[in-house]
Amino acid sequence: MADYDVTQIEQLLYEQHLEALERMRKAKLEKVLLTLRQSPSTVNAPTGLSLELLPASKSEFQEVEDLHTESGGINDGFQSDTQGNLYKFHETMRSTIFLARENKTRSLVGVACIDWSADILKTALVTNLLVLPTFRRHGVAQSLMGFIEKTVLQFGHHQVAVMVMPSNADAQSLYQKMGYTRIFDGVVWTRCPFPLDPSKNANVPDPLLVFAKMLDGEQDYN
Repeated sequence: MADYDVTQIEQLLYEQHLEALERMRKAKLEKVLLTLRQSPSTVNAPTGLSLELLPASKSEFQEVEDLHTESGGINDGFQSDTQGNLYKFHETMRSTIFLARENKTRSLVGVACIDWSADILKTALVTNLLVLPTFRRHGVAQSLMGFIEKTVLQFGHHQVAVMVMPSNADAQSLYQKMGYTRIFDGVVWTRCPFPLDPSKNANVPDPLLVFAKMLDGEQDYN
């Protein structure tokens, strides 16, 4: 038998505890998402548009990638193959893609990416919310956010945060209308073509705003 000191034993027990918590987290999230996929939510957006809202399956990732491109999303690894974040998020259960389909045609009209990493804060982070240009101002984003809030509560989290570019005034207006409070101004590092040499890439900072909303009580971000 290997010799361990007290510190090593404590570290081993701690790691085993974290692994057990991670297995429980994955199992709970898988159960919530499976239920939502088996019984998708049908809602009428504020404009009357009929939508089906549900978590994405891996077979739908190509559609998500196509919508991301058509909607003018940042080239940030939002790919459906094994090199892209979509695939990695799905395999590790660290993030979930939610879909909005127009019921009449079954067309994918909106997507949102939720990061579950902030477990200790009981917070879900909306890192991407995209709507096809032809379906903007039809209540798709508002419907997706409402669906996300219900899912977050089912999972056991109590807060939703969302990242917004300062130039996106429409998104900021929507979140404020839905009860979100601006809590943080910062930057996010993204990949872009190096300006002097197209063969290289560089990380550059983009301004970023974060809005948040408590789902089960009063908000206090002061």
